[in-house]
Amino acid sequence: MVPRITKVALEVYKEALSNVEDYRVYSRVFEVSKYSSPAKRKRLYILGIKSNLLSWFDSVGPLYIIPESPTVPCSTILDKPEYYKYDTMKPDGHNILSIYKQNGKPRKGPFGTALIKNRILNPNNPAFTITGMAGTNMKHYRVNRFLGLEEIADLMGFPLSYKYPVKSITTKAKMIASGVDLRFTKKLLEFIKIYLNSI
Repeated sequence: MVPRITKVALEVYKEALSNVEDYRVYSRVFEVSKYSSPAKRKRLYILGIKSNLLSWFDSVGPLYIIPESPTVPCSTILDKPEYYKYDTMKPDGHNILSIYKQNGKPRKGPFGTALIKNRILNPNNPAFTITGMAGTNMKHYRVNRFLGLEEIADLMGFPLSYKYPVKSITTKAKMIASGVDLRFTKKLLEFIKIYLNSI
């Protein structure tokens, strides 16, 4: 979503928010993999703080005080024993490459035309951005398969106990793909809390 926000649209949005009475509005696009999240994701965060609560941090903005963190590889999530059950999963009952290559040409897979060519995950790097293709836009580094729902949810910080408000696996995956990274969001809120307590 974020890459599609044009500069003009973002400026209009920020200007509208800045007119909110008695509030100072801050915004910033974060790439969460730079803050210890095991998957890449860009999201726009917008924060409004009452003007009477502002301090000397105001010249910087509370969204800019959170420091970058060491990279967390996707293998910290995908190598969990509870996800080995997915190792026998083969989309459409075929080898993953046969889905996306037929007679030497790409063909449509279960979620549309394949985008998976050469997108094999590196266990030492964060995972690719999770999309509404339900984990089928990337290939596991250890086994010839897509990622399972629980795996993409875990990469985004959703606990295994999370109760989805929908039943369809595809809809659940799209919900995860449209969301924010929960690990990073929690970390950001902790820094905002520190900021507010310092005022």
